[in-house]
Amino acid sequence: MKKRVLIVLIALIAILLCMSAAFADSDGMVRVKLTRLGSPSKLVFTADCDYYINNDASLKIPSGAQITVTADDGIISVETEGKLKSYQTSFTLNRIKGGKSGAKFTSPALANTFTGDFTFKSSKGVITTIMTTYVEDYLAGVVAYEMSNSYPGSALKAQAVAARNYVLRAKSARTQKDYDVVDNANDQVYKGYNPKYTKVLTAIETTKGKVLMYDGKFAACYYGGSNGGQTEASKNPWGGKGLPYSIVKDDPYDLESGATFRRAVLKKDQTGVEMNSELRECLIEGIKDVLTEYNLSTDPSDIKINSIISIAPQNPKYASPSILYQELLFTVSATSLNNDGEEVTGKASVVIETYDNFEKWFNLSINKSSNETIMVTEDDENFYVTFRRWGHGIGMSQRGAKVMAEKYGFKYTQILDFYYPGTTLSQLSLVDTTGSKLPHGDDDWETPISQAVVKPKESGGKVTMRKEPNSSSEAVAKLSDGDKVDVYFYIGTWAAVKKDGMQGYVKSTYLNNVNDTPEPTVAPTPEPTKKPDKDVYARIKLANKNAKLNVRAKASKNSRVVAKAKHNKLVKVLATKGKWAKIQLSSGKKGYVYKKYLKKVESVASVTAMDDPLDMTGLVLEDGYIYADPDIDSEQIAPLSPGDEMIVLETGDGFACVSMRDYEGYVPLAILVLGD
Repeated sequence: MKKRVLIVLIALIAILLCMSAAFADSDGMVRVKLTRLGSPSKLVFTADCDYYINNDASLKIPSGAQITVTADDGIISVETEGKLKSYQTSFTLNRIKGGKSGAKFTSPALANTFTGDFTFKSSKGVITTIMTTYVEDYLAGVVAYEMSNSYPGSALKAQAVAARNYVLRAKSARTQKDYDVVDNANDQVYKGYNPKYTKVLTAIETTKGKVLMYDGKFAACYYGGSNGGQTEASKNPWGGKGLPYSIVKDDPYDLESGATFRRAVLKKDQTGVEMNSELRECLIEGIKDVLTEYNLSTDPSDIKINSIISIAPQNPKYASPSILYQELLFTVSATSLNNDGEEVTGKASVVIETYDNFEKWFNLSINKSSNETIMVTEDDENFYVTFRRWGHGIGMSQRGAKVMAEKYGFKYTQILDFYYPGTTLSQLSLVDTTGSKLPHGDDDWETPISQAVVKPKESGGKVTMRKEPNSSSEAVAKLSDGDKVDVYFYIGTWAAVKKDGMQGYVKSTYLNNVNDTPEPTVAPTPEPTKKPDKDVYARIKLANKNAKLNVRAKASKNSRVVAKAKHNKLVKVLATKGKWAKIQLSSGKKGYVYKKYLKKVESVASVTAMDDPLDMTGLVLEDGYIYADPDIDSEQIAPLSPGDEMIVLETGDGFACVSMRDYEGYVPLAILVLGD
């Protein structure tokens, strides 16, 4: 017995450990395909924050700049402030920090701010735009449009949780795609950030990181406008085993909401009433067997429908208690003529198909897939046949949630419990990694970019400085209200700061910038530059042998690139400083690279000129192309115009191997002038 208990305890501990790992800090970024931009060959937008091209801090696009992206013949270009850069197939614009800033599209024009990084891809002259953004910022552009800022707070909070679940579940399932969701109703409507929607923003902030889980996985939190008075089970329209928390049950709150419905009104007494012609024809056809049995005329001109005695819905599309009825059983009083021409009155019952017939005759269609709930009510004079449901009916009814919150005071957790029974509300720590791919090394801690004053949420409170940019990281210090700190860079919503010799990360929401030029700080004593006793040579060693290593003007990732060195290139090492090495290329050009990419060469006696690629410039004399191979019949990678300048890496057999604007290939020597 003890052994059995021990096994159960071990299993429980394993489950708890797995759950702990699942809810630890994780990447909170989502990729959104912006279909609302259409299929343009040109995009124009304005940045309201600093952007960098391809995570290169030396290729900065400042806040306020107008940016134009064009696609043409397999080339995609970005132009801003009179500068043009071209790429093959794609490039990315990256923000240095997260938050509610981003891009405002003017052509095609879209309202609101799109708060994220952007990858632009070109195919057949058409630009595809994919935005990568923090999930909480993404929700600001979803909740306001899937619901409405006018909805009560509890309903908006429930919507925020459901929408967060939807996108995180999609993200985990679509890792092989270029995007996680699209910005339209095929996933969730996304229209960007609008600061006016304060109730929406409060709902998202209040529920930050909260998700519904079932059996250790994200619950599939589907939702729609109105379920028509009854929630639908996912297995019914979509097949499969279905979701255990997606069931058919009555929803009185949706029914009470007055959501979209269509209704046919049928008089009980049909005397002097002009009945719908299709319904009359179907009823007469249905009673012909009874008329024949009693030797009565089946000629439509001899038959009168006197009254409708009852209408009963029957034969639901799915198992009980589904109210997606496929048939209406009409019981009518009718009169016809016998062989002597005398009127004979009796009653008969006729089955009328709902979705294929009745729905069409009375224009009751709401959904395209025969998915309406059907209810029949009556008063003294009429029968009312009502068709309801806007959407698939699975999960949360947005109209129902509104009634629950507004009329009955339900909390958002109660709304979620009603629509997703059996799920558990859990808290995730989702990290905004905006800017984390930008280079941030030791040198980035040398010169601050601004100064800021600490402003806690509550006056007189404290703000925690952490070792790493996430909430679960070790605390380094407690900063007081009003403390001044130097800001060095941003990673997502975190700022890298120093205070009294301590360095760490704080949430940027707790900082108020003083100015862009900080007060002078005492610089650390620089590490002495080490010069070798004799000439030292090394080869560039890159994991990707087709890549190029940036050679920079200064020992900083933010310094401009003066040259590019290919894998296995021989360089002379002039000095070392920290993790940087100053090198000289065969062209005589000097610059800085990370030491980790250098492999020392003990002897250079056997090195030949062919072994060491050139590092010279080439100037184009006439129109031409960069070719994929040293052959003018090979693929044309990029066009060339007189005056284009490039780096020449190698020459031979009438061609030069060149690098220009991130293109690499071969150019005929006949159209080049070579120089240092």
